[in-house]
Amino acid sequence: MTLHPQAAAYRDARAASGVPPLYTQTLAEARAADLAAIRAGGGAVEPVHEVRDTHVPGPAGDLPVRIHRPAGQGRLPTLLYFFGGGWTLGSVDTADGICRRLANAVPCQVITVGYRLAPEHPFPAAVHDCHAAARWIAAHPDEFGVDPERIAVGGDSAGGNLAAAVTLLARDTGAPRLAAQLLVYPNTDQSAEPTGDDDPALFNRRSVAWYRGHYLADAADARHPLASPLLATDLAGLPPALVVTAEHDPLCPEGERYAHRLRDAGVPTVLSRYAGMVHGFFAMPGVFDDAHRAQTEAATFLRAHLHPDPAPLAGGQGGAGDGGAVGLADFAELARAVLPAPVWDYVAGGSGAETTLAANRRALDRVGVLPRMLRGVHTPSTAARLLGASHALPVAVAPMAYQRLLHPDGELALAAAAGAAGVPYVASTLSSEPIERIAGAGGEVWFQLYWLRDRGLVADLLDRAHAAGCTALTVTVDVPVLGRRLRDLRNGFALPPDVHAANLPAGRDDLAHHGTPGVSAVAAHTHEVFAPALTWADLEWLRARTPLPLVVKGVLDPRDAVLAADAGADAVVVSNHGGRQLDGAPPAAAALPEVVDAVGDRCEVLLDSGIRSGTDVLRALALGAHGVLVGRPLLFALAVGGRAGADTALALLAAELTDALTLAGCADPAAARDLRTVPVD
Repeated sequence: MTLHPQAAAYRDARAASGVPPLYTQTLAEARAADLAAIRAGGGAVEPVHEVRDTHVPGPAGDLPVRIHRPAGQGRLPTLLYFFGGGWTLGSVDTADGICRRLANAVPCQVITVGYRLAPEHPFPAAVHDCHAAARWIAAHPDEFGVDPERIAVGGDSAGGNLAAAVTLLARDTGAPRLAAQLLVYPNTDQSAEPTGDDDPALFNRRSVAWYRGHYLADAADARHPLASPLLATDLAGLPPALVVTAEHDPLCPEGERYAHRLRDAGVPTVLSRYAGMVHGFFAMPGVFDDAHRAQTEAATFLRAHLHPDPAPLAGGQGGAGDGGAVGLADFAELARAVLPAPVWDYVAGGSGAETTLAANRRALDRVGVLPRMLRGVHTPSTAARLLGASHALPVAVAPMAYQRLLHPDGELALAAAAGAAGVPYVASTLSSEPIERIAGAGGEVWFQLYWLRDRGLVADLLDRAHAAGCTALTVTVDVPVLGRRLRDLRNGFALPPDVHAANLPAGRDDLAHHGTPGVSAVAAHTHEVFAPALTWADLEWLRARTPLPLVVKGVLDPRDAVLAADAGADAVVVSNHGGRQLDGAPPAAAALPEVVDAVGDRCEVLLDSGIRSGTDVLRALALGAHGVLVGRPLLFALAVGGRAGADTALALLAAELTDALTLAGCADPAAARDLRTVPVD
């Protein structure tokens, strides 16, 4: 791929400015210019609860450290962050913006270490400074407010190199215990010939050689594993890793080779390459949109490893707004107690005699998972990649209409909870909040499209979703008409006056508000606005119309899954719409294996319909799914406690999945896809 347009604009602006490359300046000039460039590209300074400077003992005297602390008392999970700058430039000021954003987003305490710089202090001074600081901070948890069981290390560029080196020393010396490592475009092989060109407006191979020349006083040190972690003999036993690379970075190949070696050594590792990006982008959210995405990805990864359990539960049983739930499935009966009966029926009910609705649950209960033994799994990673992006769980929040029926905060609360939990939120065409507000609630949002009779309105919705920053498009193909839902007919169900289809023009949902005995007003409305006779040609039009990853939801027959892949789908969702469309359709879990076999590696396969626990997620993965969509349980949690209820539900789901992976002997969700299943009567 060519340079991303924002990277090209950045390169052109630097070239036009006439600013000389850092490697042509004196050390003093380069150090000042580097900090100025980072501050200029860092965007607005994000406030954090507390920022203070102090020091820790180092091998050759005190080392400055800067502590960024979010709100919270006592011992907090902590990221030790090592700034970039080629071991030659930089200070605790260099990574201040990154540390502030990660402290708030994870949330966790972030401590930056001011290690000694080369050439005044060549290798291995910086490595030993960083390791000494990590050991000291972990050994003095009350002084620094650190939970010594939840410490991660991270850094960008040279800082990523130092973080990798510290993991090797921590493993070999036994201290500190590390929960995760974040390596952003790290140097991993000082002996390798830098790749790329000599474009003076960008970080290039001459930059790499200049920094190495200052850092390595002896050329033989280039092969030392603490200078070149890629050359370490053994990488087993290191903490889970997220490795971020930039396509147009001379360090990209060695960073990716290191990620592959970590995986080969059994270390749970996520490799995330940012197409079209250049070295340094992570620190510059004021210039690059991908900096925001990468920092969000880093926060999601760290959250999964530093917050592996749900938030503390009040009274040892339940948290505020969760009604005492101790499992995801508990929210159903709690919601039934607080919702009006017609709203409960609208959400909980299915179509016809509800045989497919019941079958979804029975099918998942019949999936027995064969656990693996003696796999050396202590704390598995729940992180997974969906549609090319890293998420804290192999889960997305399913598209569900009219969420303000259940709570006044509706979609905004559930989307914010999804963002905090590090999972995508799929916003429905029939949301009761506009897509722009949902996308602004935080986190990653996919837009779900119901195909409307008015194709101009379809095109407008696509444009709005793209402009709002949605990262994927999900098209639902199993609703030519709404299924005959007997509970809604008996209740004469209609939307209350204050709940609207907020993405449609005013007045387009009038029918949904006029209740009539024996008639579902919601069904009457969808019959008026939904296009009932779509073909695969329509899907091909959609594929050509949007650059976003395309997800086709509502597939059960493997032949349709193949046609979806033929039309350019990036994923298919095996779903019977939660038992709300064709009554008598097979349970989605029963259809899943044949779909997985039919599409092979042509597209991802997700499972929807019936997921009620972390064990169900494990079952879906073992059947071959890449991930799942979770719907009703999260609506029920929203009804019970709004945002707090949704937060608790997602935390419980994460805890349940962690437990299931551990007991199944799986280091991560990818390993679960290799498990075998047997039918259980």
